[in-house]
Amino acid sequence: MTTAPLGRWEKYLTAEDYRYLMQFVQNVKLGFPNDKMLILYGTGRNGKTTLIKEICEYLGEENCGDLPENILGYEKIPKLGIYRDFTEIYEDCIGMDVGKRNINIIVNLIKYKQSLIGETCNLVEVQPRILEHSRIIKMEHVF
Repeated sequence: MTTAPLGRWEKYLTAEDYRYLMQFVQNVKLGFPNDKMLILYGTGRNGKTTLIKEICEYLGEENCGDLPENILGYEKIPKLGIYRDFTEIYEDCIGMDVGKRNINIIVNLIKYKQSLIGETCNLVEVQPRILEHSRIIKMEHVF
């Protein structure tokens, strides 16, 4: 049994995904940049929300926070920004002009090394421009 932070997740992910997850989280903890958004993907009841909760417990709740669907004008982005519902940031969900700017802002945050994590049951919900700048970890275990 591993005692590493988030070590219990090692058995539920591929070795490569677990290594990436641990590097991503350690980068956030130490203040180093991440060059991709991390997206946890899979059907329901496979640990996406629980993993994000445990990451936030490890990093400290004050370092993590949910981001609004419309990030335009949002001023306080935590060390680890969390997206829980990608359908809300589609252009047609919040208006074409605001949606395009919102997507541009998110892509720019990723490019400028802001650590972001998201979860989804359906990758179609994630805007393709965001996917281009993301690392997807497929969560396959069903609890």
